[in-house]
Amino acid sequence: MDYQLVDPKEEAFHNEYFEISFPDQTHPSLYFTSNAEILEDVAAEIVHRHADNTPGWRIIPHAKKH
Repeated sequence: MDYQLVDPKEEAFHNEYFEISFPDQTHPSLYFTSNAEILEDVAAEIVHRHADNTPGWRIIPHAKKH
């Protein structure tokens, strides 16, 4: 998969990035950048590798800050 985990405080001024949010904060949010067309597939891979397949996640896009 083509992605990079990022720190949102640093990435916000450089690129658009995405947040993987978990219900009831069962796991801390994960942030990533990717050029992939199907973000759900990328997010599923990240959740599998970095969040023990925690269910119920959703993707939240964050625009680059100017």
